[in-house]
Amino acid sequence: MGLASEMEIKNIYLALDEVLNNAIMDGSLEVDSSLRDEEGGNRKFEEVIAQRENEPKYADRRIEIQADYTEKRAVFKITDPGRGFDYNALPDPTSPENLLREHGRGLLLVQCFMDEIKFNKPGNEVTLVKNRQI
Repeated sequence: MGLASEMEIKNIYLALDEVLNNAIMDGSLEVDSSLRDEEGGNRKFEEVIAQRENEPKYADRRIEIQADYTEKRAVFKITDPGRGFDYNALPDPTSPENLLREHGRGLLLVQCFMDEIKFNKPGNEVTLVKNRQI
């Protein structure tokens, strides 16, 4: 539809990948990414994911994805079954104490790649908008 260049399409894919991973890990599986900050955190994080992927309480949950494309813009809405989060309370990923953390920069990338990012009040739904670049 001529909405975006090839590079912009790759950036849209990266933004969607980040949001979908967050919806799966944080929303559906309820695995807190702060586990990665602990000693041996990556291993523990992966173990919890593997465990929950096999528990019906978590594994049977579904993520809803809606996409609306026109020649002027694309709108993606991703909703997960989780409790949500307070977007405004996220730590600044560019502050020195957060630069070496294993997580916390994904939404910053999403903001860079998309023209708009909106969250619903509970924080379990995100809407991404990419406008046609003239």
